[in-house]
Amino acid sequence: MFKLDESISASLFSMKQLERAYHDEGPWCFVVDGVTIPAVKVVKDTSVSLVALAETPRGRFDLNLLCGDEVVASRPQEFADGLSQLSWTFALSRDALHV
Repeated sequence: MFKLDESISASLFSMKQLERAYHDEGPWCFVVDGVTIPAVKVVKDTSVSLVALAETPRGRFDLNLLCGDEVVASRPQEFADGLSQLSWTFALSRDALHV
């Protein structure tokens, strides 16, 4: 029963993130090594992506996605020197929901 409960919780969390990304106008931004980078929202059929291009330092840093002042998501990411494409996608997966 615990595995089912965990799966339901994870699915609901993902859906709430997708809903927020779709409805919230932001401002959305990325933060890498203390530098704030404005993001642009791209809405497709079943997904919402936040994207940006930015100069990044070389190394492994946390990539934080913010909406306003709130951290919505975070993950470690490896960066090379120079221009990097930053992106975060929230997507609806038909495999996630079986009715």
